[in-house]
Parts: sequence; structure tokens; C-alpha cells
Amino acid sequence: MTEVIVKIVVEVLSILALATKEVKQGQTKKYLKKLAGRTDIEDGLQSLDRLIQEEVRMATAEVFKVTHEVEEIVTGVDVRVKEVDDDY
Repeated sequence: MTEVIVKIVVEVLSILALATKEVKQGQTKKYLKKLAGRTDIEDGLQSLDRLIQEEVRMATAEVFKVTHEVEEIVTGVDVRVKEVDDDY
């Protein structure tokens, strides 16, 4: 999961760099780039969205794994308590 977070940070920094570059350029250059089909920032945002969705899926899987482990522990404790109760 750390790898995905690093990729997200890299993508955010790339988008910020592109946005800073766009702000420094004049309106005419921006318009011409748009007409030429250059969509650097939009592409970066789409990539960022994909990475965030991947991170969410990984985090959800981790939560399910931990939940399952806790459930197994609780079940084990319940069984042992019943065994002790049956002995008395």
C-alpha cells in the first residue's frame, strides 16, 4: 500500500508542477495547447483518480483482513470460555 501512496504523492506533485507552469503562461498559449489536444493536467488528474481508487481498494481489503482475524480471535476466546464453563 505504501507504493500506491508514493505514486499518489508523485502524481499530485506532477499536477502541481503542470498547474504552476500553466499559471505562468499567457492565455494565448493555454488556448493553443488546448486546441492542439494537450491535456497534461486532465491526464494527470485521471491518473491520480485511478491511483486513489486503487488505494481505497487496498485499504478496504486490509480492513476486511483485520476484521476476519479479529473475528477468529473472538471465536477462539468464546470456545475456550465455553470449555471452562462446561468444566465447572
